Amino acid sequence: MAWHRAGLAMALLLAAGHAGDELSEGARRERISRLRSRAAIWYGSRKKVIVTCPRCKGTGTEIAKSRNRGGLETGEVVTCTDCDGRCEVVNDDHYRKVFFDMMTPQYRAQPGRAEWIDRELANVREGRGWPTTVERWQIDRVELLDATHGVVWARVNGEKTPSPMRWIWTDENGKPQWFAYDEGSDGLWPGGEATGGVEEIDWKEWYRRAEALRAKCTTSLARLEALKAAAEKVVVVETVKIIDIEPAGDGAKIICCRPWGGPWRTSVEVGSDRIDQVRDWGKWDRLTWRARVIVNGVTDADVSCEILWYGPESIEWVKNPGLGGYEFDAAEPGSFFEWCAKFDAADAAGREEMIKEVRGKTLTDEATVFERNGEQVSVRFKDGTVASFPLTDPQAAEEVRPGDTIVVARMPDTQTLDDAHGSRENIRFRFGVLERRPAPADPD
Repeated sequence: MAWHRAGLAMALLLAAGHAGDELSEGARRERISRLRSRAAIWYGSRKKVIVTCPRCKGTGTEIAKSRNRGGLETGEVVTCTDCDGRCEVVNDDHYRKVFFDMMTPQYRAQPGRAEWIDRELANVREGRGWPTTVERWQIDRVELLDATHGVVWARVNGEKTPSPMRWIWTDENGKPQWFAYDEGSDGLWPGGEATGGVEEIDWKEWYRRAEALRAKCTTSLARLEALKAAAEKVVVVETVKIIDIEPAGDGAKIICCRPWGGPWRTSVEVGSDRIDQVRDWGKWDRLTWRARVIVNGVTDADVSCEILWYGPESIEWVKNPGLGGYEFDAAEPGSFFEWCAKFDAADAAGREEMIKEVRGKTLTDEATVFERNGEQVSVRFKDGTVASFPLTDPQAAEEVRPGDTIVVARMPDTQTLDDAHGSRENIRFRFGVLERRPAPADPD
């Protein structure tokens, strides 16, 4: 559920501690007891993260006092300046305790993590990313998977089925302790049923599920809660393309875009201790990583992600496979012109069905490049049809030249499909390049 922010997503990192250590029965009971006590402290603080506003006593309003011209004191009911009418406020100390202090030393030591919790707390104070209120909780059971990994199952806010939260036994300043587990810093989670129902999906599937949840819920609050709950149960598998690898101190910064290009950019940093592991990585190579979904609102624009990155060994690396890698599936058959001819010959019902079928598909045809003007390319298809479009993929922009034969992909814009009303002229398509065959070399 969305009432906690650590412990449900898929882990990617190397295990901390000594997962293979055997514990005596007495030591095992003691470690379970300490985990139960530690979790009780966490849940107790989690309940106190959101509290009744002390200024307005939970009314959402206050009296703004002033004096009239006669000097008499008057009062006007205004929105509470502390809670902005929400009737509740965040307790800074308990927020930090739950989402930072009780996380592992490895988590807290990550670059920028302290600044991140400050930003998160500032956002919450302003009503963004508001944590779910925990009114009551009850620990159902505690399971020890091995010497350093445990799962606490608890019922929160009257849940009929307990939800799992993961914990890891690790050292801090020479003193071992249980800490709330985070998949981005604390090691590979061992297998077993107690790991929870985390599922790997792609972004396309996330957006599909999010759309269904928004349609199902009747209020914005319900939508937000449903989206946060869904996000806790998945990690998104994402493939990106390397644009450049820049020096960053003694390490490196790897800058990436989508496999098909576009304006989106992200980066990950590699420390000096692991720089040798990325020396073979190059421009246009593909990386596949996992990311935790972060829900800050009810629209797709309010969704971000936190890459589960701890070093090169957590990433699947593939040498430059060439152009392509679009987010849509290839259509069968794949010709845009064949699709258009079939569409024009169909009746009204058939056209509506074809519009549904082409959603999320890629229509492709070969063409010859006859002109380049900056990022703009002009091509001629086999039937003589001419088209011009921008090369939004930086790899295509660098490689495609006049005289090349390319496979042009046309991807229908979802919004225009919704508004097509059976007319092909109302559908806009995005262009891309799936494949390139260079022009024959000049013998001279």
